[in-house]
Amino acid sequence: MHLKCTANAGHTPSNARLAIMVAVLGIGYFFSYFHRMSLAVISSDIIRDCSLDAVSLGILGSAYYYTYAIIQIPCGFIVDRIGPRVTISCCLLITSLGSFWFGFTDIFNELVISRAIIGFGVGCIYVPALRAIREWVKAEQCGFFTGVIFSMGTLGALCASAPLTFMVKFQGWRWIFYEIGILTLALAVIAWFAILGRREKSAQSEAEASVRTLPQHGQSGTIRHFWNLELTALAIWFFCFFGTKLSFQGLWAAPYLSSVFGFTNEHIGFALMSFGVGNVCAGPIVGFLADHWGNRQLLLATNVVVALLWLTMANWTGGMSLSFALFFYFLMGFFGGGALTSGFTAIGLYAKKEYSGSILGIINATAMVGTAIFTQSTGKLVTFFAPYGIVKSYQILYGIFFVLLSMCTMLVYFTQKREA
Repeated sequence: MHLKCTANAGHTPSNARLAIMVAVLGIGYFFSYFHRMSLAVISSDIIRDCSLDAVSLGILGSAYYYTYAIIQIPCGFIVDRIGPRVTISCCLLITSLGSFWFGFTDIFNELVISRAIIGFGVGCIYVPALRAIREWVKAEQCGFFTGVIFSMGTLGALCASAPLTFMVKFQGWRWIFYEIGILTLALAVIAWFAILGRREKSAQSEAEASVRTLPQHGQSGTIRHFWNLELTALAIWFFCFFGTKLSFQGLWAAPYLSSVFGFTNEHIGFALMSFGVGNVCAGPIVGFLADHWGNRQLLLATNVVVALLWLTMANWTGGMSLSFALFFYFLMGFFGGGALTSGFTAIGLYAKKEYSGSILGIINATAMVGTAIFTQSTGKLVTFFAPYGIVKSYQILYGIFFVLLSMCTMLVYFTQKREA
């Protein structure tokens, strides 16, 4: 028997109060994505102003991801114990301090440390946000609000592209990070009052919970109560899906259009923007459909579409027009973002509420590790198959993506229980 995403009994906040909380959570996740993508835009300015080389820039970029990934599991355990309000408010304060420091310093070691601090701070936003959603939002609205937060985060990635380029041109990158520091500091204060605290459990519910945690015959009560086969399948799926999606979005989407189809930088920018728009649109739409149609069905459906898109790319021959690239990349962003929204919502079906923060942290860490491994290994694969030609090497890469995602989709299908 699995546990659905439901709110505890007791005080129910108004819709306006919930909307304010969700908005604050979404804005916090907005800054997480903004910091994740911003370095690519300001890299040339930092190289010039701080006398960095390519190796130093690579170290600076990785500092964010290392601390982001490392904090995921501890973040889950922390939020389960002290609640999302305290966790998010403190981590936004840490993010603010890191932003000020990053904008102020010229010293390479301090740039790395401050960027690592930013990664540490924003790394404790998404998991507590989902924990707050599951704590306070009704079951039939969990998918929608999860999608809203995801879309607000991907909107941060959009703002870290062309809009950031425009702002840097007129203000300089340092002033941008000063302003972000001020905004996140203000958001930390707002979050303290806007995010709802933990629900108080009655003595009866605590007694019932203690009975449910007792070991059952023939199994380890502690482990089975915390983890199960369904969550294992989801963790494997997140590892592969995050890895394939983000290694493409963050690394191979641009050179694929450039080297295979001869797109200009301007046209590539439009295509990547279309990918981001698809991500933004996916969250609330797929989340709403999941609430009304069934999350398991949406997870499988979006996975099948993404797998077919990889298969299309693996067999694509000939040219590609800009209009078709915009349409195709929008589909990749929409269904990819939709699958992630469904995947994070599905965790609530199989995770015990009292452990949901810890489990979200573990799975989110798995996804980030998958991204790091796929980003590095796909580069080696493209190089290995280069003797067959650049077109063929990309076709083989996307064929591998299709096989992996198909296998993961079948794994999810055969292990996930149907929703009651």
